[in-house]
Amino acid sequence: MRSKYRPLQVDEDSVRTMLETGYGYVPDAWNETLEMPITAEELKTEAFKGDSKKIAPKRRYRTGVL
Repeated sequence: MRSKYRPLQVDEDSVRTMLETGYGYVPDAWNETLEMPITAEELKTEAFKGDSKKIAPKRRYRTGVL
């Protein structure tokens, strides 16, 4: 595992430029959406979202995904 994952060589100036170029502010139109809380049900739905064909048959039965 140690040989598989090693630190990457990164140009510091490129990283700095990338950070400075990104969104420096959030548009006012986004504030209301960003302040809305995420419900537990929404989180669960998104976390387990995926193609039902990739779910094992037993799990498909338990989750109700056919």
